[in-house]
Amino acid sequence: MKKLLSLYVLLTIHLAVTAQFKTIAESPEFNEDEEGYAKVLQLTNGNTIYLHFSIRHGINVQMYDAAYKQISKKDIEPSYGKLRGGDFDGIFETKGDVTVLLSERTDRHPILRRLTFDGKNGGLKKEEVLVDLDERKFRGKRYSNGSSSDFFLVKDPSSACFAVITEKNDPGLEIIHYGEDNNIVSRADLPDFQGDEIYFSPKDFVVMGDQRIYLLGYQAATSTKDKDRKTEMLLATLEKGSNSFQITRLKFPKDEIIEGGLIKYNSVKNELIMLQAVERKVEKRYHTVTFQSTYDLAKKEVSAAKEISLAKADEKSRELFGKKNNYEGIPQNVYFKPDGSYYILFEENEVEWLTDSKGRTRGTLTTLGDLAAIHYDPQGKETGCWMMPKRVIIPEVKFGLFYHKLREHTAEWMENANQFKFFNFLSSPAQDYILINDRGENGDPENRKVSAMRSVSGCSAYFYKLGGKATIPERDLFFNAAGDDKEKNLGIFIIADYQAAKNSYVTIKTTKGKSRLVWMKPE
Repeated sequence: MKKLLSLYVLLTIHLAVTAQFKTIAESPEFNEDEEGYAKVLQLTNGNTIYLHFSIRHGINVQMYDAAYKQISKKDIEPSYGKLRGGDFDGIFETKGDVTVLLSERTDRHPILRRLTFDGKNGGLKKEEVLVDLDERKFRGKRYSNGSSSDFFLVKDPSSACFAVITEKNDPGLEIIHYGEDNNIVSRADLPDFQGDEIYFSPKDFVVMGDQRIYLLGYQAATSTKDKDRKTEMLLATLEKGSNSFQITRLKFPKDEIIEGGLIKYNSVKNELIMLQAVERKVEKRYHTVTFQSTYDLAKKEVSAAKEISLAKADEKSRELFGKKNNYEGIPQNVYFKPDGSYYILFEENEVEWLTDSKGRTRGTLTTLGDLAAIHYDPQGKETGCWMMPKRVIIPEVKFGLFYHKLREHTAEWMENANQFKFFNFLSSPAQDYILINDRGENGDPENRKVSAMRSVSGCSAYFYKLGGKATIPERDLFFNAAGDDKEKNLGIFIIADYQAAKNSYVTIKTTKGKSRLVWMKPE
């Protein structure tokens, strides 16, 4: 174990100001983490913790106090040893400490572990196993949330309560609801209708503190023939202490090819926002069509589903890239603002299968393309749509609908610099932003050819300001002074953390293989 660094090492306090973000402080420099998983959290006691889970070398913890001074730097060897195909299902604060939920397979046994780190000094306080399943030969799951994990975990954004969907040792799926004290609040088998003839597929769920869970999924007949397809989106509610769900019929289109679903709670409106993504064939090609609906929790009323229009992004895409280049974004996440208004984010996603001379598949290339952000007022009326052109190439990894939502409250895989290739959304009191790393030449809003980002060499961190009449919004450098792109600074936005109470944003800045934590204030 490395020696503990001296306490209260003074940080470099910066006065650097970009066009919209003021740098408050930077941590001591450390070598860029190029493997494993990482996450940054700002805690309610004012501390900031950086966790890096190495594949081979245990856990590195850096802890900083409210004055941005380094309290500790620890290398920890967990009892499980090296990570073996692990997934991070949740990282969040619980009563002043940090909870890490890690799933892995030990001798083909899916295991969900809970690690607790001290919120004052970063030490590992406790390790325990929450779920230990019998041997599984394959990763066959009856839910398809896009994650490689054996478990499907969602945290309540307003508390430390969470729930996890897991297979049982006997056939079937169950959901386990945990309260803030880490005790089980309720436990129930997932809805089952008519055995093998009709099955239920969960797509997403909301945890409402320790009181209840709302589960969005669909029932479907096992027949795969189009003429026999019977699908229907349903809302299943599990109350505290109950062991069975209550079913609510929704008003989404029925008998569709359902690709995915999302559900989130709008606390200002006291309603659930639900998305259903379906696959439809148009002019010999399949496209994703997304519908949204709401459920008023006070009135227990379901609104009629309406199709989400991407017409403005589609118009701009054809204007810049040709009449045949329609906007093909698929839904990724929903973000709420304090007034009850919200954004729905879309991202283009194309997978190319690589084959050899004999036609055998040898790999994949995923292109994460243009972003679109649609803003709705609290009543659900669209007030704006903006498009941000980009082309990010990621080999050997595929991403589905709502992959970005799955990354909430968890760590990011650090491999082949892919951690720099994901966007993030930030809403401050004064402005809403999209944060990305990109090539400088892609900043021209009238650029008719977007340079693809295969590697991050020569790239910098940027922000887009959402708002205004232009479909492609204003863009500027994130770390650097406006217009000064000589030093290439990258941000790992996907692991960053924003604390609204302090209007404080912290992320990792990486320059030429060296990294620092950077605390910034959106202005």
